[in-house]
Amino acid sequence: STGVEAFIVGGNGQAPVLSHTWRFDPDISTAVNDAEVTDLRVYPNPAETQLLVEGVDGAPYTIHDARGALVRTGTVNGAMNVQALPEGLYVLHVEEVDRRTTVRFVVRR
Repeated sequence: STGVEAFIVGGNGQAPVLSHTWRFDPDISTAVNDAEVTDLRVYPNPAETQLLVEGVDGAPYTIHDARGALVRTGTVNGAMNVQALPEGLYVLHVEEVDRRTTVRFVVRR
């Protein structure tokens, strides 16, 4: 840890032994306001190849990875192909006319 961030390092025991590094930065929020009422449905979660989004067709969206990096933008049209995304935690932000809805989802193979 650097005092502000936490790091997790791991691997599979073969060279290179430490082949994966994850960083947690508390400045990156993945919190969801549970009190918010929305018609948005996102499933399956975890997703393997497709993430289905219902209730907000035509709304713009962004997807950020767990580090907060922007990995995709687009317009909701029912199904999102997530096959090209590496396994991990993601945050979907959907910009509706009167609100921004945030949903966490996982890509798992």
